[in-house]
Amino acid sequence: MTFPLPHQRFPTRALSVHEVHGLRSITTELTTAALHEYDHFANGCQGDASKDSRHDWKLVKQQGDLAIYRDRAIDDNSVAVVEESGRVSRLDLPDDGPIQTLLCVGALPGTLDDVMHGVVSLTAEETMLKSSYVGDNLIDCFVLASIITPTFQDPWRSLTLKWAVNASPLAVRPFVRARDFTYVESTGITTSIDGERVGYHIIHSVGISDTKSNAFVRGNVSLHHIFRQKSPDTVEVHVQAFWQLNGRMTPSIQIYSCVEATMAIARIRNTPDAATKHQELVRANLFSWAIPNLRVLFLPLRFIGYWLQWKIWSPDPNAKQAQTVVDNITYGEGPRFRAATRELYFVDMHGRKVLKYSLSSRKTTVVYEDPNDMLSGLGWLADGRMLIVAMNNRRVLVHDEKARSTEVYADVRDVTAFRANDMVVARSGRAYIGSFGFDMANVAAYSTSAVISVDVKRDIRVEAPDMIFPNGMVITPDGKTLIAAETFVGLLTAFDIGEDGRLSNRRVWADVGSFVDGICLDAEGCVWASIPQSGFYPTAGGLLRVREGGQVLEVLGFGANGIKNSVFACQIGSDDDGKHQLFFMEAVTSFDHLIFKDGPEAAKKNGKMRAIEVSVGPARIPGDDNYCGGHC
Repeated sequence: MTFPLPHQRFPTRALSVHEVHGLRSITTELTTAALHEYDHFANGCQGDASKDSRHDWKLVKQQGDLAIYRDRAIDDNSVAVVEESGRVSRLDLPDDGPIQTLLCVGALPGTLDDVMHGVVSLTAEETMLKSSYVGDNLIDCFVLASIITPTFQDPWRSLTLKWAVNASPLAVRPFVRARDFTYVESTGITTSIDGERVGYHIIHSVGISDTKSNAFVRGNVSLHHIFRQKSPDTVEVHVQAFWQLNGRMTPSIQIYSCVEATMAIARIRNTPDAATKHQELVRANLFSWAIPNLRVLFLPLRFIGYWLQWKIWSPDPNAKQAQTVVDNITYGEGPRFRAATRELYFVDMHGRKVLKYSLSSRKTTVVYEDPNDMLSGLGWLADGRMLIVAMNNRRVLVHDEKARSTEVYADVRDVTAFRANDMVVARSGRAYIGSFGFDMANVAAYSTSAVISVDVKRDIRVEAPDMIFPNGMVITPDGKTLIAAETFVGLLTAFDIGEDGRLSNRRVWADVGSFVDGICLDAEGCVWASIPQSGFYPTAGGLLRVREGGQVLEVLGFGANGIKNSVFACQIGSDDDGKHQLFFMEAVTSFDHLIFKDGPEAAKKNGKMRAIEVSVGPARIPGDDNYCGGHC
């Protein structure tokens, strides 16, 4: 028989609820038992096999910082197995099928996540690829059932039912028949008895009658791996191994085969690019294909409601009119009003510049110009340095305006897609960032995205998955709530902000019902939302003042108030006389190919920053001039 077999030998199984429960239960019990065994060895025996009075351990192999011991005291003639139904039973062994009980302890270089990357193999292909690197002598494998698969929140959690063939080490392979195994495999991260983060990898034989074949000797195995981060670059390893190879095999060959298979853990980090599998898993979950919201795209009924309620088709000739503040902007985004200096910072996204406009002098100054990338979200750290989102390279830059120096602050490519976009920074210095998730010019690529965060230590974390184009964001003055615009589902989505900066308690703050882009917060707790257009229809854009719950209190634009084009971002600022202005970014289009179709000079006519007077001023923190819906 030639391996691997050219086809799936056994069909994928649809397990019943009872069967799944049984497999979950036994692997949970084995994980708990493995944690207790590890605790006993580490604390009760101080990590010394000679102090373990329950066993008679004999050292049989050392490799690197790992050592394998065989228990000479074990003389059992049966082993516990789990049947497909989940029932635990005892399997009587023939005279030539003793159990080999082994202990593997020591350390591996790297991190716990590196080791878990090497451990987790969800498919037969991944299992065989891993085997080729670790040398555990597998020559074939089929996945019979996938019960639990990893997620971005729990990337190492899996529960799988497998069939595999082990051919023994090459040195003895000509003299022994291959053994096949049916087993449940469980991996994940949990906490030890001492409360530390540990990884586990459980393999335990299960009885599946219709997988037996005369071509193989059916073996049984129970492997219990525990991994703990011992130091920043070292992982402690504790493995209990119970092998029953059955069939005719001399004791020396049997011991040798079992030891070599167990020692394969020493090569678990030989798999190439240890972070790749985790990153690919994260990206597959963060940026999965989604069904477009057809109501918002093609039937924006809420917009029709505004149109009727506010009589947009018949604008008041005496209504207040927007004034142009800055023109010759290719495409403006991300306005932030700094109250202390009465300056409005914003980006010319396609012009690749950060600019500031002084309400006092009415002059515009270039703060930073990037020769290589488009720019988007802005925010400030406590030390006064400015954070800038570089979109295509998907990095966060930190710019010292006084020193005129810029460096990369964080690389967020692994947790963003297509383009990184808007950002808000909390008083703690944690920056919350969204990304497109897909090319918005390609509806077929419509996908989810996420809000991520970068803390002052520059550690990156996924905060809110399953978002649809997370865009403008604000943090309430009390620092307890983040509100994000989900552009293509027309929602303002709110989260609680924990003391550690984590986002939780996701909820709809308001259903706007049409595309929504940048947002800002006023002193009465209402959100001004920028509306580029109504769904896919090329209408003029506007601004909505929305209360939590979705009530629209004021409508500007959509052909009225001198607003004839799309609106993409907004921010409230107050001048020296105390008048409140709603600044907003207006543009003909946001699509790259349309902006530049007539050349770079003509592109400068695409956008402008405008302002219109409003009665309610910006949200503020008393005594803090560095708040503008985030830290400024």
